[in-house]
Amino acid sequence: MLLPRVLKIQDDELLYGWYERILQENRIEENKGEETRFFRTFFNPREDAEIRGTIRYDYILNLERLCSLHALHRKFPSVEELLQFHTDYYAMLPLRTFGEQVKLAEFILRPRTDRKTCIPACQTEIIDLHAREGSWYLHVEDQLPGVRIHNGKPLVQCRVMEGRIIGEEPLKLKGDMEVEERLSRFVKEMYRKPAAGTSLAQTKEAVRRQLVKKGFHPEYPYGGLVSGLAEAGFAPFFQSDDIAVRIRKLMGQDSIVKEEMLALLAFLFEEYGEFYEAVLKCRDSGLPFLESYEVLKNFDPILKVRCPKCGNEFYIHKYDPEIGVGCPECDRSLTDDAIAERYLSHLGDGNYEMLEPFQGFGKQTKILHKTCGSIRNINFSDMIWGRRACTCEAGVDLEEIQRR
Repeated sequence: MLLPRVLKIQDDELLYGWYERILQENRIEENKGEETRFFRTFFNPREDAEIRGTIRYDYILNLERLCSLHALHRKFPSVEELLQFHTDYYAMLPLRTFGEQVKLAEFILRPRTDRKTCIPACQTEIIDLHAREGSWYLHVEDQLPGVRIHNGKPLVQCRVMEGRIIGEEPLKLKGDMEVEERLSRFVKEMYRKPAAGTSLAQTKEAVRRQLVKKGFHPEYPYGGLVSGLAEAGFAPFFQSDDIAVRIRKLMGQDSIVKEEMLALLAFLFEEYGEFYEAVLKCRDSGLPFLESYEVLKNFDPILKVRCPKCGNEFYIHKYDPEIGVGCPECDRSLTDDAIAERYLSHLGDGNYEMLEPFQGFGKQTKILHKTCGSIRNINFSDMIWGRRACTCEAGVDLEEIQRR
């Protein structure tokens, strides 16, 4: 079914805002029941049972099929355009592990019943200074973490209804205006020139090298780094006064507070371009093992590939096969348990077994590591996307894992 009226999405428009403008164009903005039905019909194509309850417009589900259904609309963006220009997916690559990147890509591109993924995490209120200038579409870069400044002024937190502002309030700044501008400029450049093919691991390596280059110690307590951050005005962006501990968590954990890492990057690197070059030096060149898929398009890290078994063309993250993600068409013939076992076979030494039927992503599942005999009742999503292999594998090199 074709959309009744589609507005051209602006080059840097947030997906959520585009939905809102389309609702207005079709004159159903004020009727919540009609909004939900409209969204389900045109923006949440599903082959299984209807979702019950309210659906937020910034949820992206089944994006691959959505773009295919509306491909005849010349104004409707492609999969790669939506991901790169209308969400924070590419901008935030350096702050996400490869496992998290794969998880987000899977939940965005495929039809899922077990999870909804929101990208980017929109503010409770709409933040958009440009609305005051007469063109009220929402800009992606203004929604990114750490961005509170636009054109030398604080961004305005406001509500827009029928193209009109109904209440506004400037965002409260955490630091001095000069420091806030520096941080906002750095983050916006991450959106305008994304460091494709990178992840949080490469960012941490770039930070370690830059710490040494700047004369700081690369390990806790970082020798002068804390006082340097405070003198430069970046201390308010950290969640506690013990900044050294916060940095140790940034460097040692996969789950981080993005604004803290962004503040550290903006301090260590004079301009985003310097960080961009540094992090690209740390990334792996070329593509990882992709089974026997034929690569049709490369929008690193998102690829369009063809399955050699069934001929299906689909989008994947380049590390999907290494984590155990398969062709969605071929997977139709497999049980949930079979797919879950395939994920486990790609974790660590691959010698894992479920001791109960697959409970679903995000659910606790009993897993046996046959190598050492340990049994864990673990969140399956955390185990697969977080690459949480058994502790007995810590420090085991690749050759040993392959031997096992």
